[in-house]
Amino acid sequence: MIVFCIAFGTSNLGALSIQILPLAERVKSAKVVALGKLVNKVVEGEWVRAEILVMEPLVNAEQGEKIAVIWRATLDSMPIYDTDEGSIGVILLDDKHEGRYWLRADRFENEDKLEEIKKLLKDA
Repeated sequence: MIVFCIAFGTSNLGALSIQILPLAERVKSAKVVALGKLVNKVVEGEWVRAEILVMEPLVNAEQGEKIAVIWRATLDSMPIYDTDEGSIGVILLDDKHEGRYWLRADRFENEDKLEEIKKLLKDA
């Protein structure tokens, strides 16, 4: 299960507003692209640390590698983004916090987008 606040391409929570870029732009800007499974999820207050186990590397990743990720699940008890341990998706990672890649709704695409993302990479 993935929970996040998204309304018409924007994540909104009070003063927090994140513009969601089109998929092609996110793929182009990503430093790491891979199909992966979320593992080793640890909740620490409003913050979550986990790893993505790479199942199919596409850009700057290796099969079986574990990539450290972080996200903020809530802000003042209001949900922002969360995903379950064992979730599978395509990671499009580019920025870091505390040495871990940020994970959020626009950086962990549904598995069904894999072929579209492969085509975008091929056409780039």
